[in-house]
Amino acid sequence: MLRAGFTVLAKKDKGRYYIHSPLKYNTTSWKKEKKGSITIYYLSSFNKAKCQNYFSTVEKYDKKLMIEGSPEIFYSCANYNEVLQLIGVDYKSDYNGRKNGTLSASENGIRLSLDGTLFSSGGEFDPHDLWHSRLHKVIPATIINRPVDEGIAYLYGSSWRLT
Repeated sequence: MLRAGFTVLAKKDKGRYYIHSPLKYNTTSWKKEKKGSITIYYLSSFNKAKCQNYFSTVEKYDKKLMIEGSPEIFYSCANYNEVLQLIGVDYKSDYNGRKNGTLSASENGIRLSLDGTLFSSGGEFDPHDLWHSRLHKVIPATIINRPVDEGIAYLYGSSWRLT
């Protein structure tokens, strides 16, 4: 068993190794707020107006795509460095100097996002990219008609903030 502080990072069970993220341990003191099927974790505060705008856009896209409210977990981070630190990455040269960014994954119907852009003080979300993200919940990226997808993303979400 490999440990960091009090957190178990790796465990052998029945001949298999399981690697655990320190995310839950690193956010034990964070606050939690629920909005429908979405749970937001944050350290001290987050921009509720931006949050409302984002989730109302998610709701609008999900209605068009007939997506029922599946569970989502958001961690609202100050920046991309905090995102990386929460998952145990102290430094990676590829990300040197990168201020904003988001990491996300889906498993068992639950989407997890560690966001260092959207809810931070200077960050904004892009409705165009959000369309792509929501569409991938119902149509696999391998079979999406890309020109049609881009056209719809432009129609619903503009492009680079230009309508």
